[in-house]
Amino acid sequence: MEKIERIKEIFVSLYNADTDWSLAADMFVAWNVDNNFKTESFREFVDWIDDDDINNTWHFFFGYGDEFEKFAEDWVEDEEQKDYLTYCRS
Repeated sequence: MEKIERIKEIFVSLYNADTDWSLAADMFVAWNVDNNFKTESFREFVDWIDDDDINNTWHFFFGYGDEFEKFAEDWVEDEEQKDYLTYCRS
């Protein structure tokens, strides 16, 4: 299966789940699913993640809690941060 499809499946399986990563990461997953994966941030994430890490615990999402702004700085493309933060607050 193609890398992007594998990651989409993972995001869909985690949609509205409490992953224990952080609320900010859970909202990132939901935001991408609700946007049908048509965000630059999702494309960048797919490019960034190593194939060998796709099925591993995504430790890099841990520790943000509800620090949406910090998460956005680290994981959301600049032009999409406002949209992501609005989504998180709704």
